[in-house]
Amino acid sequence: MNQLASKRIATLLSMMLGLSSVSANAAVLTESLKDKLKCGKVDGEKVCSIETRGQYNLVAKISGQDLQNAELTPAQINEESTIEIALGDFVFSSSMANADRFSANGSKLVSRWTETTERCIDAECNKIKLVRHATIQFNANNKGAVLKVFGSSLNNDNDSYGYRILSDLCDQQGDGTELNETATLTIDGKEISATFTGICKVKTKSVTKNGETFELWNSRITAKD
Repeated sequence: MNQLASKRIATLLSMMLGLSSVSANAAVLTESLKDKLKCGKVDGEKVCSIETRGQYNLVAKISGQDLQNAELTPAQINEESTIEIALGDFVFSSSMANADRFSANGSKLVSRWTETTERCIDAECNKIKLVRHATIQFNANNKGAVLKVFGSSLNNDNDSYGYRILSDLCDQQGDGTELNETATLTIDGKEISATFTGICKVKTKSVTKNGETFELWNSRITAKD
């Protein structure tokens, strides 16, 4: 199966010494990754290749008490604050100053980042369109906070973009495998963590076109803290 190039950092942030760490109260990740056979004509000949599309949605809720324990209340976060999020193959690092949207008044904080890429519409890439493939949101008040990460990925002969979180791990380890992966949210060196546990659901099938056999993968996982 085609895989996006990824750099695993996994639990490095959570192992660093000197960081305060508390756990998220409730968190869930749903992710799917599916292969599809795409066929077309090139110079009059029928050619087929695999296109892989993925979707993911992560939501983590954090109590006001945990924000206080981690010293991450809205009053303690400002425009100069840095933010890092890591889970599986997903790693995001930025600052509040670089957010597409940021507002804070000491008791309430709203922040959002989006990532986009140009996608080829035709084989020659003469036509392109801008695709938003990832959105990261962190909103907080004195009662608690919500972290949301959602988006999509695509990998084919013309394009490769977007994040994969746990789906490649499921493909590597197989159907029925239980994954236990630590997610970390780190703001200004202060960390909140959650351990996501879920069962991989992986299906494969072989399809033969024009004398060539293709193996198509379909994986899903719902992981919870």
